[in-house]
Amino acid sequence: MRLAISGTHSMGKTTLLSDCSKAFPDFTCETEAYRSLRSFNPNLFISLGRQADKRSMWILQGNLMGKLVNHRKGDKVFFDRGPVDMLPYSLYAWEEKQTDLHEEFLESLRDIARIYCREFLEAILFVPIQEDYLIEFEDDGVRPTDDGYRERVDAHFKNAYKTLDLGIPIIEIQGTRAERIATIGKYIGCQPAVLPR
Repeated sequence: MRLAISGTHSMGKTTLLSDCSKAFPDFTCETEAYRSLRSFNPNLFISLGRQADKRSMWILQGNLMGKLVNHRKGDKVFFDRGPVDMLPYSLYAWEEKQTDLHEEFLESLRDIARIYCREFLEAILFVPIQEDYLIEFEDDGVRPTDDGYRERVDAHFKNAYKTLDLGIPIIEIQGTRAERIATIGKYIGCQPAVLPR
């Protein structure tokens, strides 16, 4: 079963991937495109936030697509981010009108999302912002900290998952770390080896 963990930044997705690796040790875990690219080439420049441009979005999308096609149906894999993830960030940058993004580019991201979700995933594990379990924004020196950025990208994620016909289930992942793992375990029909504390 190939599953993508998806959602806006600073929502605990990478922590969730780490928890999944311990809870479901027979699954492979693929790291986020940005992290894996920067570990391979620390000098690689990728524009984010208002400055996100076509070059940067294609680099990130291409890395993710490469990871998706490396796994066959029946493989057990968790991906940190999925085929839809570049679209909400691109929509944010497009609204800010400070980059070279345009409607045709956004439509190409929608087409890629539809194709790659249907062909290379069984489900999306979507981590939305929840009023009852807010996660503090992490200023790691990489992610933009513009006021309202995370919330606006989250709104684009929610709209995309409501309106795009992706052909696979979208499973909302909420609550504490242990509750998130329990939800995933129930969905995949596998008892977690360990629950995070």
